[in-house]
Amino acid sequence: MVKKITGKGSSTTKSTNSIRKSQSVKTSKVKNVGNVSSTTKKDKTSKVKKTQIPINSETRDKLLKLVTEEAEILVKNNHISKKKQETVIKAVKMTIDASIKDLDIDEEEEF
Repeated sequence: MVKKITGKGSSTTKSTNSIRKSQSVKTSKVKNVGNVSSTTKKDKTSKVKKTQIPINSETRDKLLKLVTEEAEILVKNNHISKKKQETVIKAVKMTIDASIKDLDIDEEEEF
């Protein structure tokens, strides 16, 4: 059975409200702003920390060998598992390689 929609009953609007006219927006007062001056260069910005340490190949090899030895000690003393040893070695060696500059290689030959 289909119910006929008549528009009468509880769903009809009994009255309408008119739309109010626009009103001005009330704002709070803002204090006056003084002159804006240009920024000045600070001495600290000119100092840049060196990101690479100069080292020769022989010293680099000794350092990387030391990383492996220290990782073996960590495993021996049960500070890390044997499974994590290789990950630790690779991570430390990658960090060292990124932070050193090999003195035995000319910069022009790298490119």
